[in-house]
Amino acid sequence: MVDAAHLAIIWQGVAAWNEWRAQQVNVRPDLQAANLQRANLQGANLERANLQHANLQRANLQNANLRHTRLQKANLQRADLQAADLQGAKLRKAKLQRVNFQRANLDRADLRAADLQGANLQRANLQNAKLQRANLPLADLQRANLQQVNLRKASLPLSNLQGANLQQVNLRQADLQAADLQEADLQGTNFQGTDLQDTDFLGADLQGAKINPKRLDGRWRLVWEIVNRGAVGKNLRGANLQGADLRRADFQGADLRKADLQVAILRGTNLESANLRNADLQYADLRDANLRGANFQGADLQGSHFGRNPGLTGAQRQKFTARGAVFDDVPTDCPDRPPTDAAAPEPEI
Repeated sequence: MVDAAHLAIIWQGVAAWNEWRAQQVNVRPDLQAANLQRANLQGANLERANLQHANLQRANLQNANLRHTRLQKANLQRADLQAADLQGAKLRKAKLQRVNFQRANLDRADLRAADLQGANLQRANLQNAKLQRANLPLADLQRANLQQVNLRKASLPLSNLQGANLQQVNLRQADLQAADLQEADLQGTNFQGTDLQDTDFLGADLQGAKINPKRLDGRWRLVWEIVNRGAVGKNLRGANLQGADLRRADFQGADLRKADLQVAILRGTNLESANLRNADLQYADLRDANLRGANFQGADLQGSHFGRNPGLTGAQRQKFTARGAVFDDVPTDCPDRPPTDAAAPEPEI
């Protein structure tokens, strides 16, 4: 049960509480099952405190120190934990619905089976956190760092993971139905047995992601196959690759005629001898791509971005610019002579 003396001190305000903590460095506060609903604890030092089963609904815990704090089964619904430090905190089975964790540090926190429905975790650091069986429907995880997090069997339907770092994350048997993974970093992520129905992978990096392709919708299945298995000589005529992250993919000799590559990320790709005739490349990023012998005849280049492209001649550069392409580098080759390594005539553009 709660220590009445400790509870009395915390209700005196954060200044009094922090002063007491500074004087009693060896005392671990016992606030178990305390009622701190709507309390103003902004900047409070609660490191290693016992707050199990505590009621912290709508409490202000902005910038609070909750490192290694025990919060198992605590109720923090709608609490404000912006920029709070929860490194190593124990939040197993805690009620965290609609909590504001923006920019909070949850490194190595234990959130197993916690209820985070509708929680705001934008730009939060969750690296190495434990989130097995956590409930995260409608959670906002935009730009969050989830690197090496364990989310096995977690529930994330309709969650927003735009731009999140999910490298090496364990999402085995998780529910990601209709989740938004646009522009997320999914390198090495484990999706085995994951429900990916209607999941949006627009612009996501799927290189090295462990996925059963049959679980992906047709469009994203194709993207996964391209970035992980290559597309050398592949027939991709008319393929819908709009907005896909295809950086460093190998398209040598591929047939990309009439393919939809609008806003696609093609940085560092190998497009040597690829046929892009009549392809839609509006606003695509082709910087650092190898364009030796590629055919761009009739391709829509409006707003497409080029730069540092092996095999691109000065004459081609001028024609691409006239067709709306944008360059951000010095020409690869002198405009008045062909590429030094190209003996064949310039391809159609």
